[in-house]
Amino acid sequence: MKNTWALLAVSLLVSACVSDAPKSGKGAKQMEQDAAEYNLQLGVGYLRQGEYQLALDKLNKSLEQNPSLAETHMALGYLYEQTNQPADAEVHLRRASKLAPENPEVQNAYAVFLCKQGSVSEALKAFDKAAMVPLYRTPEVAYTNAGVCARGAGRLNDADTYFRKALAVNKNYDEALLQLASLNFDRGEYFPARAFVERYLQTYKATAEVLWLGVRIEQAMSNNAAAAKYAERLLSGFPDAAETGLLLEQQRNGD
Repeated sequence: MKNTWALLAVSLLVSACVSDAPKSGKGAKQMEQDAAEYNLQLGVGYLRQGEYQLALDKLNKSLEQNPSLAETHMALGYLYEQTNQPADAEVHLRRASKLAPENPEVQNAYAVFLCKQGSVSEALKAFDKAAMVPLYRTPEVAYTNAGVCARGAGRLNDADTYFRKALAVNKNYDEALLQLASLNFDRGEYFPARAFVERYLQTYKATAEVLWLGVRIEQAMSNNAAAAKYAERLLSGFPDAAETGLLLEQQRNGD
């Protein structure tokens, strides 16, 4: 399955930035806050380009101008994570979380970091906190991230619960459907795995990933005709995909 929380990285930081340089005609305090947001914007721009030292300079300047700007702390947390400085990353992400308890993107980013560091229980609490923000438009993302985190830690029942919470919010959320199909397949629960694949394909275009999963589910159920149909779609639609390579290797080995 694809990593849902990859979407949380720098792209989420951009939405927090202003689009113009601070203008004159405002009070000194407002000018300082505007300058902090502008330097945040510049820092995120450098961060997206991989120019970490330039990004660090601008983000530190932003914090000097406004130490309470949660998005700057979040950006610094991401920067320090990317440069293998997890202790500094945690300091800033934790600070961002405290400064912006009602910002689901901030809470989500903090939760992702905690999960990557192995603090699974704390991460799940942070994902729950993000999902329950009243104005959060996509709580299914936080719930699915929580499921991915729990699944990676071997907490499969918790993962199942979180993925189902995501579908309770958005019954056709693609990643939750795929995760549940894959999770049920791995647990040997092939009928629900098949059902989730079929639900996915009723709403979304087929991908190499879901077709390969369909092949393996049907093979496990000894439904060779259905498995062959999925295989044909995979071979014809995605000849260069990694999943197609796995299918061809399986066929060569006679599995």
